[in-house]
Amino acid sequence: MMATDGNTVAGLLRDIFGQEMTVVYGTCIHCGSRSQIGRAMVFRGLGTVLVCPTCEGRLMVIVDRAGVACVDAEGLANLEMQRPRPRLLAKI
Repeated sequence: MMATDGNTVAGLLRDIFGQEMTVVYGTCIHCGSRSQIGRAMVFRGLGTVLVCPTCEGRLMVIVDRAGVACVDAEGLANLEMQRPRPRLLAKI
């Protein structure tokens, strides 16, 4: 099976998480390395598997089940996501 990089699933990740995820940093639970999700290796088959670029440990598995995205991120110790800025209401 041929691997691609995490940028190939940018749209899928945006659909699931609601924001750009390829620039988000995650820490691998297997080796402790910290890198952007876009650097992960991606394997696609019946589901999508993101693999650590350092140790090749499984970071995340995404499977579509009848239109529902099932995400297993057990290989990530954390994801460092920016919180959305609150929208300011215009003064009337």
